Parts: sequence; C-alpha cells; structure tokens
Amino acid sequence: MKGANKVFYYCWRRNVRSTIPEFQSLIEARTFSASQAEGTAFTAVRRLFFISISFTFKSKMKLHNRKKLKNIRKHLRNHSTAAEATLWKMLKNKQIGGYKFRRQHSIDMYIVDFFCYDLMLAIELDGEVHADLNSIAWDTERDEKLAKLGITVLRYENRWVYEYPEIIKSDILKHARKMFEDI
Repeated sequence: MKGANKVFYYCWRRNVRSTIPEFQSLIEARTFSASQAEGTAFTAVRRLFFISISFTFKSKMKLHNRKKLKNIRKHLRNHSTAAEATLWKMLKNKQIGGYKFRRQHSIDMYIVDFFCYDLMLAIELDGEVHADLNSIAWDTERDEKLAKLGITVLRYENRWVYEYPEIIKSDILKHARKMFEDI
C-alpha cells in the first residue's frame, strides 16, 4: 500500500473520515493523482497523528490519585483535623456497610477528605475555613465538577462528626441503597 491508500485504509479502519476535510472528497471518489496522494497523505497522517495523540492523552489521563498531588495528600493525612480523625475511625476497615473508604483521595485536581470507589461517594468535612463566600463558591464549583464525573459529595460541618455520627452513617447507607436501586 502506498501513500493515500495507506491513509485511506487507516481512516476507514478507524472510522475518522469526517475529521479530515481535505481527504473526505478523495475518500469518496477513491481517485488520487500522484501529487494529491503525496500531499494529502502527509496532511492526513499528520492530522490523524495529532488526533490520536490528543485522544490517547485524554482517555489515559489519570483521574484518581495523581502523582503530582501525592505529597499534598500525604501531608493532609499526617496533619488531619480532629474531626477527620474521628470520622476516619468510623469509616476505616469497612465498618459501614462493608464499603472501603480512602482518606485524602485526589480526583482530577481536587483532594477530597474521604472517598469510596464502590459508591462513587466523597465525604467532605467543612470547618471554619469553608464559611466565607469565596470558599462556598469554590466548593460549589468543585462539587459540580465532581458530579460531572459521577461522584456524589456529602458535606458535613466538623461538629456533626461528634454530635450526629449516626446521621452520617445513615446518609452513607441511604446513598448506597439509592445507588443500587437505580441499577
């Protein structure tokens, strides 16, 4: 196979005909002159290369626990608040419904306090830092982006861990029931 025929075959196999406008008419006609084959094949291969590179990058981009955030996650785990430590005692070792939770887990560019893969559930504990308007707006934006990834975020004030731990447990189990009812 030479030049444009090779590109035609590649396009046909990958079903990407519509992404290369210059090549579209040649594909439909299946006629190539020597100059068209050489120039168009090069342009088409170059575009296909960049399309495949960008597709590969987007599809293989790691979403969970990125290496860039490892030191920050480690610092947050080692310097957790008292409320986070208390909630972690309730969540670790699959104590609630047999679901495994991870603490200080990164998703995309965000780090959530607790995360369960099985339930696609993140739990955030908010202290005084989250009370101002800027933090509320940032948290809302963050929750929306996580929701687009299919992750539900449950937010509680720190005091709820001490005053209402049963409500937190029941909310997790309600979410699990709701999730499996939808299936």
